[in-house]
Amino acid sequence: MSDAVRIAYVFALVGGLSTIGVGCKGASQEAAPAAPAKREPGVDVELAPGALDAARLATAVVSVTPRATTVVALGSLDFAQRKVARIGPLLEGRMVALNVKTGDHVNAGAVLATMESLDIGRTRADYIAAVARRERADIELAREKQLMERQLTTEHALVEAETERKLADLGVRASSERLHAVGIDARGVGSAGAMAPSTTVALTTPMAGEVMEVTARVGQPVRASDTLFVVGSLDELWLDIDLYERDLGRVHEGDTARIVTVPYPGRVFEGRVDHVHAVVDREKRVVHVRLVLPNPDRLLRPGMSATARISAAAAAGGDGGADADSGGAAIAVIPRSAIQSIDGQPFVFVEKRPGAYEMRAVEKGSEYEALVEIVRGLSEGEKIVVDGAFILKSEVLREQMGKND
Repeated sequence: MSDAVRIAYVFALVGGLSTIGVGCKGASQEAAPAAPAKREPGVDVELAPGALDAARLATAVVSVTPRATTVVALGSLDFAQRKVARIGPLLEGRMVALNVKTGDHVNAGAVLATMESLDIGRTRADYIAAVARRERADIELAREKQLMERQLTTEHALVEAETERKLADLGVRASSERLHAVGIDARGVGSAGAMAPSTTVALTTPMAGEVMEVTARVGQPVRASDTLFVVGSLDELWLDIDLYERDLGRVHEGDTARIVTVPYPGRVFEGRVDHVHAVVDREKRVVHVRLVLPNPDRLLRPGMSATARISAAAAAGGDGGADADSGGAAIAVIPRSAIQSIDGQPFVFVEKRPGAYEMRAVEKGSEYEALVEIVRGLSEGEKIVVDGAFILKSEVLREQMGKND
């Protein structure tokens, strides 16, 4: 339901009640006018249960924290490196089957696709040939040992057989490592007596997560440099920002940060500084800083732009920078959507009980993206309307106009 429809619905309910009152009065001209209902002290707006349900107001509890020096910086969200895998072939080939699509959840080791490659076939054939040479060397060594027991061969021949067996074993190990390098387990290749070696290989994921990207297509030629799948977890993301050199001494690993994004202007995400790069960019005069953000509800997405407000220590002997706030007393920080204005005076609606609200004048401090500091007017623990406050403002204005009439 849109905001306009919500307001219209609330007004319709209120207007309907008024119409009913007028109709009853017309039915009995001698009835005395009803006295206006008295409100409890401190309540400026009341909504009937039906109007309250239609308004769909959202509230939040006010928390007051010591005002800290802050540094504001812009950046973009990305996967946490340890929670993303970019998967592609290790040899040139052609895709023959796809097992997953974007959005699928997979476990570690799951087969994402199957590809065909002549190099895979050659590598398997080399391994099978190496295993055959070792089997032949085993037979020859066993024969020489039996002959030596009967004194029908020489020590030199036995040594040669043992050497050949060791070389054959090294050949098998080397071939096995080449198979492993292209993603094949040698235990599944077979022995020298097996059928012709297969030219297909499965592409698997090394980690569990969600399939974020699939660029592979059946029949598509692929190279070792191609990334065909991206598998990652969104439970935790990184925010990479550029910190101006003047603020370097005020931001440290472990500092807390409040992050806002364009898609969710009324939502504040909590994070912390995870790493401050050791090198200053010579051209931009900035330092790269990484913040870590828990993302349990998966609202945030890699690639989103975000603004971070880092609670930082005051710089010794400095002016704090142009985009930093000075320290001071304890304050409340609330969403901008909670603040309404009449004749230039900002105020918020404090919930006394469901459906009953006090219009409270407040004094604003610094404004930051979707957040506003409240220097005076709110106490910790009070519940305020953070979404739909304009409906309550409209009701106040309607009542004022009625009194003026």
